[in-house]
Amino acid sequence: MIKIKIALPIERCPQFRDQPPGSTATYNGKCYIFYNRQPMQFREALSFCRARGGTLVDESNPALQGFISWELWRRHRSDTSSQYWMGAVRDSKDKSVWRWTGSGDEVAVSFWSLPQGSQEDCARYDGSRGWLWSDTPCTARLNYICQHQPRACGRPEQPPNSTMIITNQSDDSPASSSSSSGSNYQVGATVAYSCDAGSLLIGPATRTCLDTGFYNEFPPVCKSIECGFPANIKHGEYTLINNTI
Repeated sequence: MIKIKIALPIERCPQFRDQPPGSTATYNGKCYIFYNRQPMQFREALSFCRARGGTLVDESNPALQGFISWELWRRHRSDTSSQYWMGAVRDSKDKSVWRWTGSGDEVAVSFWSLPQGSQEDCARYDGSRGWLWSDTPCTARLNYICQHQPRACGRPEQPPNSTMIITNQSDDSPASSSSSSGSNYQVGATVAYSCDAGSLLIGPATRTCLDTGFYNEFPPVCKSIECGFPANIKHGEYTLINNTI
């Protein structure tokens, strides 16, 4: 089976009034908001992201590192001195081990610049080293990236000849397709479909908005019910009164 990945629209990411324009990017079903106007110490930046329902970037793999490096490079092409916090700290008991702030898991895939420098307890994306990692004093004031799961799935598709009801699980309030607003398409919302008289539902009767920013099922279709042509009448004929079967 071939799986097709669809890019997550930025509109499904969290939006904040003080968010810098153009600061949001998406990758692999997650949202990344880049803050570079008010540097903070590590704990301040971590608390800031968590207060908004996110976290500092607390995972790593080659593809994600490539994405973040590209985003930082294009935002700071002429400023290699820029630095951004990442969500990793040195283990207090074993200084050779780094752990993610979210899960507490050991950092298994790393992209340290060499040499790492002094034995500091926090880590950053280092613009002076091609956005590889460098250990850093936690009291430094750096930029930061908040990583978020999507908050909504966007308006679901509605097939012709159907009625669509959206129920937001946070308040269990149903909204019809003609009156629902974007707030009803949040993660956890359920969409129920029913076909108009004379049509048969083909596909799922319900869909749920997942924390990936996409619904768990493809939309159904409402297919007109057909009985086929009646048998021929010996020595007679018939007429389709409404010109349909």
